[in-house]
Amino acid sequence: MIPLVVEIGGAPPQPRFIKTESREGTLSSIAGSVRMAAGPWRVEEGWWSEEAVARAYWDVELADGELFRIYRDPNGNWFADGIYD
Repeated sequence: MIPLVVEIGGAPPQPRFIKTESREGTLSSIAGSVRMAAGPWRVEEGWWSEEAVARAYWDVELADGELFRIYRDPNGNWFADGIYD
C-alpha cells in the first residue's frame, strides 16, 4: 500500500487530485488530476476477529490515463491499493 494525499471535491464528494505522500524509501510516484472516479465501495473484512477493517474504495482514472484503486481508512488516511494495467 502506498500512502496518498487526496483532494476531495464536488457533490457528491469524490477524489479530484491524488499524489503520493512524501516518504523516504517510497519507490512509486503517483500524481495527477482525477478524470473519472467510481465509488465509494464500502468493504468490511475481519469483522469476525479483533482486527476488523473497514475501508471505502474508489477506482480512479487520472488525466494521463493511469488507473488506480485507492481507499480511505476509518482514520481518514488514503492509500493506493492497486494499479490497473
